[in-house]
Amino acid sequence: MGNVKIDGRKVDEALAAAKSIEASIKSTAKTCESLLSFVRSANWSGNSRDSFLSYLEIILPYHKEMIDAVEKQTKALNNLEGYINDFQQDSSVKEVRSL
Repeated sequence: MGNVKIDGRKVDEALAAAKSIEASIKSTAKTCESLLSFVRSANWSGNSRDSFLSYLEIILPYHKEMIDAVEKQTKALNNLEGYINDFQQDSSVKEVRSL
């Protein structure tokens, strides 16, 4: 097994990107919910309305699933530094290093 190297700058970049993605997906999910509500209450009928409504009803659950996924990703990146410190302080790691 090779060495694991973690570049702090790259982790910071990944965390910033993850936060941006999370905010964007949450924003688009809210927009999707607003559109869905508007279309359902609007005085609009016909195939175009039905198609657009179906589209929104399809993509909204995917947005909600993505929110869960990106929240976990952001949490993992936030906790990475603590995990690294915990690993370095682990008695097994200290024992292996002393061999």
